[in-house]
Amino acid sequence: MKFKNLVSVFLVDIIVIFAFFTYLVTRQRKVFKEMAERDAQIRTVLVREMFFNIIQSEKEIDDSVLKVIVDSTNLDYVALVRQGRLVSWASKYEGFLPVEDFENIKPGVKRVIKLPDYSILEYSFPVDSFIAICGFSDEPFSNLIRFTIYGMAFLVLGLFVLFGVTVFSFYLLTRKLQEKELVLAKEQEKSKYFRELAGFSSQIAHEIKNPLNSINIALQVAKQKGFTDDIVKIIDEEIDRLNSIIQRFSSLSKKMEPQFKDVEIGDLIDRVAEEMIPFARSHGIKIELNLKGCQQRIKSDPLLLKQALINIIKNAIEAFEGVERDEKVVKISCNKVRRKIVILVEDNGMGMDEEAVKRAFDLFYTTKAQGMGLGLSVVRRIADSLNGEVNLKSIKGKGTIVELVFNNV
Repeated sequence: MKFKNLVSVFLVDIIVIFAFFTYLVTRQRKVFKEMAERDAQIRTVLVREMFFNIIQSEKEIDDSVLKVIVDSTNLDYVALVRQGRLVSWASKYEGFLPVEDFENIKPGVKRVIKLPDYSILEYSFPVDSFIAICGFSDEPFSNLIRFTIYGMAFLVLGLFVLFGVTVFSFYLLTRKLQEKELVLAKEQEKSKYFRELAGFSSQIAHEIKNPLNSINIALQVAKQKGFTDDIVKIIDEEIDRLNSIIQRFSSLSKKMEPQFKDVEIGDLIDRVAEEMIPFARSHGIKIELNLKGCQQRIKSDPLLLKQALINIIKNAIEAFEGVERDEKVVKISCNKVRRKIVILVEDNGMGMDEEAVKRAFDLFYTTKAQGMGLGLSVVRRIADSLNGEVNLKSIKGKGTIVELVFNNV
């Protein structure tokens, strides 16, 4: 799981746990409140029975009797009111009587008196010519609620800490894995560099070997028969071939330093196509141009861009090797897409499979018998130097599309 996903899960868990915590606290408050009211109701019934028994025994109800009732039933207080006036009262705590508005007290009506730390429930009922008032504190239940909240809060805090430690540990593990991946990537890059260097050396040796052999054979013939025009021509051609190979390889080692200037992209493509038409015709291939959407100027290096296009078109023409079709076509088009210029070179040649597409831009990778594997690698280097990009799509047996994309600035 990715670190961002784990953080998202952590936040969702926090929300879920907080919602569950809120639900439990609300539910527990309700339960304790119902318990407090039920307890007060039961003890009120008990106090009423005690008053009735006292009245039946014809004892006088004074403060001492009320004190006995408070102590025996664990009331907070009990008071007697007649015609809205307090007549007598007793309390668990000396001087504590949070009763107000005696004239508004009606028998059988429950009252709730809010205090800073807890509440008091009052139940009243008629006793002879009095109204008896019983006060019950919900402090024990409030304390239970408080302890429950604290316990749940510590539990939630523990879960938060646990999730936090898990996320942080995962973050550290992810960083270490990323560092290892970076080191591994560097090692792979080094390994790839040395493989390419070995391939570079091998390819140079292979490419130079053929013209050297031809020159050697021509010299052997010249020793026997003397220099003729044909022998001289062969030697000249093979020397030119050697120079061409050396120039192509030396271009790989040079740092590309483009000279940016305004380039009329349509005109440049048209000139490149004209140069490549004779080469295409010699292979029985037709070049089609569609430059309607390409009358644009871009900042680029015309020489490097021309080289990239020639490499792409040459690859497209060579892609028809061994392909039998009624019509062999290389289509070159150009379009403006938002703020970008897109150049497409499309052929209906042999195409490539998925593995070949993945490796098409690798140095020295080629599917051609006589190929050197330099064309598309050079194209990518040029595209990068011109702040553009090159993409390739291909289907085996149907053809290939190469896309050059540049900013229209």
